[in-house]
Amino acid sequence: QSQSPLNDSLRTMSNEPSQGLEQDEPGDDEDLAQALILRGTKLRPRLGQTPATFQLSIHHLHLSGVGLVGDLSLLRWAPGLQVLYVYDNRLSSLRGLGSLPRLSHVYASNNYCEELGFEAGAALEHINLHGNRIGTITGLQNASGLAHLDIGSQRPAEPPGTSSCLRIDVDSLWGIAPSLRYLNASGNSLGDDALAQLVALQHLRVLDISGNEIGGASVLAQLLFRLPLLTALRLKGNPLTARSKWREALIMAGVGLEEIDGKPIATHERAFLLQLAAKRAGMRPQATPMGIPARPATTPAVPSLIGEAPPLVSSGSMRSLPTSAGPFRTRNGVQQ
Repeated sequence: QSQSPLNDSLRTMSNEPSQGLEQDEPGDDEDLAQALILRGTKLRPRLGQTPATFQLSIHHLHLSGVGLVGDLSLLRWAPGLQVLYVYDNRLSSLRGLGSLPRLSHVYASNNYCEELGFEAGAALEHINLHGNRIGTITGLQNASGLAHLDIGSQRPAEPPGTSSCLRIDVDSLWGIAPSLRYLNASGNSLGDDALAQLVALQHLRVLDISGNEIGGASVLAQLLFRLPLLTALRLKGNPLTARSKWREALIMAGVGLEEIDGKPIATHERAFLLQLAAKRAGMRPQATPMGIPARPATTPAVPSLIGEAPPLVSSGSMRSLPTSAGPFRTRNGVQQ
């Protein structure tokens, strides 16, 4: 497949990242950057406008599906960039985006990235990395404003005889915990043990873990009980959904859940399950101000489980789980 002279130059430079990419003086890099910027915007320099002023005025770049390879180091010449579309290319890294302090939205799905390649800043609000090759998510420790994270369908390179399972670096996890509202981690071969780390995301509203290897309702119920703000859960394509009464168990645990796999949870559905739980516990349910029976105080939200989960953080870290999280246990020995 033929490539443009611009892409040929970008490929050569991406293979030699130390040659000229960090210099500030005008030259071939700036000419290539100018060509790349002009390719991604309909704006053109005005009469008498300096290149630096024009580059600072660029807020959006549309570079999707143009055959880009390597990384994005040349975009440092667009320091005012806020929104970037680079999906459907062949990028191996997003290196270079760390030099863009105003960058808030990145759409980089369907590339060949094996790493994030930059440290995101507080301005980043939305990043779509769906369909890349990342094995461990790093570089988000300072992304304190990130609300939307799509890391679905990663396909990292695997040594023979091993299977992939996406991980989130501990520092990155805690960096985004206060702000993250939407997480798509679908299609990543995640099993029950991978759910423990998500308990840190106490402000999550939407969680998509469809198409994974989650098989037990009890561990997932423990997670939902510790995410009180979660309203939407997507589970389609997990072994769990082939079992009986899994939906009822999750409705009981997720007190704020409004829908599962797009199907709304009716008020009377939750009320019936709470009444049934109270009846089995031999108690009379107490009504809430909205008339919905409250969960009986002596009725456990989830079954009592055996075996502690792997720690969320390393033993050398001083960070602890949120106070609302409580102990989290694995599937080993679970009464199903």
